[in-house]
Amino acid sequence: MEGYIFTQMKKVIIFGASGALGSACTQEFESHNWEVVRIGRDLSDLSHVTNISAAIWAQGENYTGAISETSEKIWSDLWEANVGYIVKCLAILTDSDALLAGSRLVILGSVWQNVARSNKTAYMATKSALSGIIRGLS
Repeated sequence: MEGYIFTQMKKVIIFGASGALGSACTQEFESHNWEVVRIGRDLSDLSHVTNISAAIWAQGENYTGAISETSEKIWSDLWEANVGYIVKCLAILTDSDALLAGSRLVILGSVWQNVARSNKTAYMATKSALSGIIRGLS
């Protein structure tokens, strides 16, 4: 199956391509001669993207702090970076028909969506929301 993915599809869009995980994804796809479209936080870059075979979200914002230290602004910023951004991207890609039939969508989560740690509550909540998005899309 791995060989199929790299030989049959040719254009991937990577959100967060400049980060550690996104850079690794970019290198892997480029090593298999895929066209890689790198998207940062500016979603206006999506307006011209077409014929996407795969989309990878390797972006987000981390936060460590006790619930009592987590302001409403931190909650809001985390939600926007880790959940809202992905939902907005998906809406743009689907509304513009940028995704080819059979395209693959990959949303990278975090070990903290499954492992409890009291000083990661806000971050855990946003990463846990990704599971619901994935189930809803599938």
